[in-house]
Amino acid sequence: MLDQTRAIFKGTPVVSGMARGRIRTVRGWEKEVALAAETILIARFPIPRISPLLKHASALLCAYGASDSFLAAQARACGIPAVFNLGGSIEALPEAAWVSVDGANGLVRCDREHV
Repeated sequence: MLDQTRAIFKGTPVVSGMARGRIRTVRGWEKEVALAAETILIARFPIPRISPLLKHASALLCAYGASDSFLAAQARACGIPAVFNLGGSIEALPEAAWVSVDGANGLVRCDREHV
């Protein structure tokens, strides 16, 4: 975490772009997941089983992973911002919290007024 007072997380930029939406944590074993508009997916690792969800997501955040992974390539193909290597602290964000994602700079900001 870059700044605890404002809940700003710094990770590795993977796909540039800006997005704002609500967090939805995915584990990879979900068979079907209904995603609302403006959903930001959070995963611990960039596993390929998550890739079908990307076409409905606004952005992708991963606690760990490489920018040359399969899921990173899929995020690029879908044109959604992605930030990896945010560490385990990103998983502590409450489900459905509002966040802003800056994929070019690898920043994620929790919008506390919407938590």
